[in-house]
Amino acid sequence: MVENIYDGLIEIDPQSKEYYKKNLESYLSELDKVDDEIIQTFSGKKNKKIIVFHPTWAYFAKDYGIEQIPIEEGGKEPTAEGMRNSINQAKEYNIKVIFASPEFSTKSAEAIANEIDGEVVLVSPLEKNYVENIRKVARAFAGAME
Repeated sequence: MVENIYDGLIEIDPQSKEYYKKNLESYLSELDKVDDEIIQTFSGKKNKKIIVFHPTWAYFAKDYGIEQIPIEEGGKEPTAEGMRNSINQAKEYNIKVIFASPEFSTKSAEAIANEIDGEVVLVSPLEKNYVENIRKVARAFAGAME
């Protein structure tokens, strides 16, 4: 994605190519560093399962070997059976944190957290500073794992 932005910028502003290239390389280096940090954050975690209201973090989860268990069903609030399944999975995997996004209702997440004596933690994929947010999300997920 970063390369696509770079390509678009030099297409409309070719005289600044070197400036954009320098920024591209700097940002890619920063992303590599963050990737290494996140790998370390999850190293040693045995239970890499999280319960999320919405499966927003699918690519992140795949990249770092995390299984995200979504509460919502097809973009809708879960049914009573879906709620029971989420509660049972939380108990089975000893999950005490339900992750939700401030962009969605937290009603179902709060109900499940209440049933498992857990808590709801809000994490958003839409924060302005991607790098700082992804670090924050990684720490939150890792903190909820055994």
